Amino acid sequence: MKIRLFSLSLTGPAFGWYTSLAPGSITSWKQLEEQFHAQFFSGSDEATLSDLTALHQKPGETMSQFIRCFRDARNRCYSLHLSERNLAELAYGGLSRVTKGIYGPTDFDSISHLLSEVF
Repeated sequence: MKIRLFSLSLTGPAFGWYTSLAPGSITSWKQLEEQFHAQFFSGSDEATLSDLTALHQKPGETMSQFIRCFRDARNRCYSLHLSERNLAELAYGGLSRVTKGIYGPTDFDSISHLLSEVF
């Protein structure tokens, strides 16, 4: 029950991190606590806008793998406030030329919209 109620207490990057977890990947409170601490209290520096713009899809990396990496980096940007549209533009900008060539330039409202157009 605590695991289910936990999501109701989250906002911003913490909620984004929680919703990006694979379904069924958390099976105990202890596991959730450890993953939450690893994500947000690992002592690593906060990510910045520069970190997001530096992300690029690697050769052989699928679009969904790149978006997962992008979302993980976004979740470490604790004080960065960008609209969903701006985040989608940043994510699209990091896609490889080949991927962009396949899907062409499109105006995306959000990263979810970007993914829905591709899949």
